Amino acid sequence: MVPTQPAEYLRLMLPLFMAVLLACCTCPPSVDHESVPASESVTYAYLLYNRGTCFGWRTESVNYESVSGQVLLNTRIETVVKTQDVFYRGSTIDHSVMNITQTSAGRFVRINQAVDNGHQNRRTEIVWRGETVTMSRYLDGSVASVDELPREVLPDAEIWPLVLHAVGKHPLVTSITRSISRSPVPPLPLPNAEWLSVRLNGIEITCAANDAGTAVFAWFPDGTTARLVPQIPAEFEPTVLHRNGIVPVDRTIQQPEDLLRLTIVVPETPQVRKVAGGFEECGREYQDVHISVQGVVITLKAGFGTTFDMEVPFPLPAIPETISGYLGPSLLCESDDPAIVETAQMLVATHTSAAESAKALGEFVYQYLADDSASVTNASARYALRNGRGDCTAHAHLVIALARAAGIPARLAGGLLYDSTEEFGAIFAFHSWAELWLGKWTPVDATFGPRDFPARYLLLDYGHDSSDLGDGILRAHAWVWSSLGAKVLDYEYRR
Repeated sequence: MVPTQPAEYLRLMLPLFMAVLLACCTCPPSVDHESVPASESVTYAYLLYNRGTCFGWRTESVNYESVSGQVLLNTRIETVVKTQDVFYRGSTIDHSVMNITQTSAGRFVRINQAVDNGHQNRRTEIVWRGETVTMSRYLDGSVASVDELPREVLPDAEIWPLVLHAVGKHPLVTSITRSISRSPVPPLPLPNAEWLSVRLNGIEITCAANDAGTAVFAWFPDGTTARLVPQIPAEFEPTVLHRNGIVPVDRTIQQPEDLLRLTIVVPETPQVRKVAGGFEECGREYQDVHISVQGVVITLKAGFGTTFDMEVPFPLPAIPETISGYLGPSLLCESDDPAIVETAQMLVATHTSAAESAKALGEFVYQYLADDSASVTNASARYALRNGRGDCTAHAHLVIALARAAGIPARLAGGLLYDSTEEFGAIFAFHSWAELWLGKWTPVDATFGPRDFPARYLLLDYGHDSSDLGDGILRAHAWVWSSLGAKVLDYEYRR
């Protein structure tokens, strides 16, 4: 199912943008296009770090070619990163290859990205033709969706900072000056380097460019840095990076599954202030947010007695037009898959209540899937059903796909979950769960079993699936990695 508003298309593209943020930290030097043979290629190599851990590398190869009298710039970016979920010991290696074709004036012709983590292969192709853009997405070799968009939805000037950061001497820089400025406080003292700040969707990336216009260093708000090196060592082995950012909490609360209310305060830093408004706007059903002299105060609210007590008949009698967009299949929630359709119909066949149907779907996923984040990240519903395992996102994807196949609108919620682990103590960590529309949006977390919702969830964003989570998640990544932690002010258990 395709979102109906242009803003939703931008949200749809953010996961691709996030991959580019990690992958693209350079701009090719200014080149006289007419003097460069089509076969000549320049390659740059970068090591990726986060808090001192070198967790991956990337290379970028740039060459020009002439097609029908038009000079085209081709960029090939290859990235390898090694990550591990904070709750699990296993690690995954993500291999990404992105090919970008642009005109010499910076207008995009084609972007093709493939990502493989050893368990799942995803590919996205975007083709610009005149005033339209075709976005095709593939999952494990099969076409998942093809969307025709107006060009203004994905304008060159908006995508450019994420692709090549526009730190070099390029004609298109003049059209996006609103996004680029000189950095008043360079993060590092680098000789003969010009520091520039690139801002998009509230995220600011700082780059150091040398005299040739090449980025020699890039710094991201989440703590990731990219550093130019002569070449990637032949036997290079990246160190595992904990994939789930965590916010440490000063107090361990016993039995968080019984929390009726939890109030925390987070130090008011510029990054936290940026995301606080989004937390409040997106998650009013989950949390109240306000800024005080103590910092950003967040009160998490429980949904005890409201999750599965609604008397709504099944099948649903009427679905508002604004909600119906969450009924169809999406990239990672293949609700039209025959096995998913058959399973859904079997699970809800005897139910006449929407709440009971939702509970049956959640209970099935909770019992059926092994909780295994070490195997594959962001697994699709089809993958989860076939393999019987997955992380919290896979649990949510399968619930969503089953619900849609049964005629219940469903979406993915992404945020932070309060928990206590032996290794990390009390923390908030990234987590995903499903929301089903049962007359109103109702949370169903199949990772822990379908039940009433305790006050341990902080909602950051929602979308059709994990490929569709938007600005809130990007900003939260920046906040989490730079967070000074959270302090518990007060809490209350249900009676």
